[in-house]
Formats: sequence, C-alpha cells, structure tokens
Amino acid sequence: MITNLTGTTINRPYGIARGADGNLWFANSNGKSIGRITTAGVVTNFTHATISGPHQITAGPDGALWFTNRAGASIGRITTAGVVTNFTGTGINGPYGIAAGGDGNLWFTNNYGNTIGRITPAGVVSNYTASWLTNALPYDMVSGPDGNVWFTVSRRSRATR
Repeated sequence: MITNLTGTTINRPYGIARGADGNLWFANSNGKSIGRITTAGVVTNFTHATISGPHQITAGPDGALWFTNRAGASIGRITTAGVVTNFTGTGINGPYGIAAGGDGNLWFTNNYGNTIGRITPAGVVSNYTASWLTNALPYDMVSGPDGNVWFTVSRRSRATR
C-alpha cells in the first residue's frame, strides 16, 4: 500500500532518513526547512535562518540528523528536538550528498569543489581529492554495508568508495 503525504509545508523534498526518535526526517528544499514525519503521517517543519536549500539528510552517530545545505554552502545538524547548528567555512563548497561513515564521522560530496569532505561531530572539516575528481561533480552518497561511504560521480559515470 502506498500512502501519499502532501501539504503546503512539503515543498520539493529531497533526501529522507530515519531518526533516532523513530520518525522520518527529510530535506525540504524549497520550503527551506527540515521536515519530520511521524509514522502516523503528522508532518512538522523546522525552520532556521541558516537553512536554505537543504538537499540530503542522514542520521549521524550522535543521534542527530545531518544535512547538506547546498544554497547556504554549509553542513547542518538538527537534533530530534529541532535545535539547528550550522557549519560553514573552508572545505564546504556546494555540498550535496551526505552519509555517516563507519569511522564515526559524516562524509559529504562537494559538488562545486569536486572533493569529498569529512566533518566530525564537533564540526572539524577535512577535504579529500584525486586527479580524476577534477570537474567530476561528485553527487550522492550512502553508507555501504562494508563500513565505507560510496558516492556517485556525475561527469565520470561511476560509483566510487
């Protein structure tokens, strides 16, 4: 059975993830918010001045949800109580995909920067690159069953770990 949830508070949703609270959380891109859906279908949107164009979302190792904020060139963190923290700065450039890694950190694709970024739960950012990532547009990312993070590369027609 398929149930379709719609409403004025859902506007161009992108990524979706299960939170530690048992609810589903989504990046509400045009709504400039992070949404929460209960299993009963109740939708709540969390807005914050720093949320602008969220794209992907994942459950973090700290029990919070982490999301890429493409328009804001930042990585966001939202607790299940709705408290938002925003991380900006060097090493975050057009973030798109995000996934929790087996190392206890969050990994993300820098679509504009053509790099793979890592952010610790404390907000420390590192970047990784390779010559084949130049103009490659790394895109989506997911945690693999092997403990690695896997990502797609738009202009190179490949999936990589």
